[in-house]
Amino acid sequence: MPHITIGSSIECLGAEIHSRKFVPKIVVNIPNVGRCYKYSGDRNSDAVITKELHPKVPKYSTNSALSLSESIAGEGIFILVNSVKQLLIKVSPYTHRHKAQYCSTNVFTYAEITKPFPNIGEIINSKLLQNPNSGLLDI
Repeated sequence: MPHITIGSSIECLGAEIHSRKFVPKIVVNIPNVGRCYKYSGDRNSDAVITKELHPKVPKYSTNSALSLSESIAGEGIFILVNSVKQLLIKVSPYTHRHKAQYCSTNVFTYAEITKPFPNIGEIINSKLLQNPNSGLLDI
């Protein structure tokens, strides 16, 4: 199950990233990582870890998910890729009416949810009301 709350993040050496709209930003210098190209993904975005960090220690954020196949999903995400060259972004069918953009990375990648899905707070709160002893993300 993907992490869906604002601020949830992943760090890895390889990721598969999907978004309806990728927006390349600028190159920034990140301590402990190096020069990274910055992106934002808008309109239903997700990122999945395809290759773990070795050693499995976070470089950018101490709260990041690090295990293989862990993922984040949200309305908007922030992405850092340890490369000064832009990613090759491909287009594929997503739904009957919409296309999506996707890319794969094979270098250090950090992705964080900046905008959760609409009404996600209401879903979490309704699940907690039904079972107050459950964990916050037992959706």
